[in-house]
Amino acid sequence: LGSVFHKADWPSEGRIAMMRLLSYGAEQDDIVLILHMDRKDHIVMNYAQQFDRLPIGEQESLAMLFCNLFETASASEWLLYISEWDAPGGGLPISNIRVTTKVAVNALLGDTPALVNYGSALMANLATKEFFDDVCSELAMAILQFYQGKPPEEQVFRCMKALGKFCAVASRDVPQLVKMIGPEPSKFSGMSPRVDELIEPIMARLATVPMF
Repeated sequence: LGSVFHKADWPSEGRIAMMRLLSYGAEQDDIVLILHMDRKDHIVMNYAQQFDRLPIGEQESLAMLFCNLFETASASEWLLYISEWDAPGGGLPISNIRVTTKVAVNALLGDTPALVNYGSALMANLATKEFFDDVCSELAMAILQFYQGKPPEEQVFRCMKALGKFCAVASRDVPQLVKMIGPEPSKFSGMSPRVDELIEPIMARLATVPMF
């Protein structure tokens, strides 16, 4: 994996093929054994940390891999580990949850429909898990930026589910962000019954946020 992901002279097609192979195996419980073998060198996560600098094809394959890793509880927990290590070349320490956040944010705001689709799916997947509130604001801000456009119902639903979770986990910071930055979720009222169902508790929470 180290040669595939980190050797500059390795063809991009090789990295894409490797990620698709890992994505295919992600539904198997023992995929986590491969991931745990990487706990020392952090080959996969150090590569994923470069997400915004990767070719589009590699971004799409990496985002698909992260989505598929939520198929099993053990692999999804691996994505959310908070243990830190030093970033290659210096800089702020890295953790799995911070890299997963970066992939989700950049995919949702990505340049292709496939990236956006994977990004919205990652947001919805994150909403099913328990994690600390220190990444909620970054994830919520990406959703609010995404909502500035006119996304389709499926992606609105996925992200609204996530936004509700982030408002609950970071119950002070995220609702304030929604009020300050917007758009408010009510922008999508009437889009579908299931979206309306998600909007209602968020709007009730926003109603309790003091205005400054």
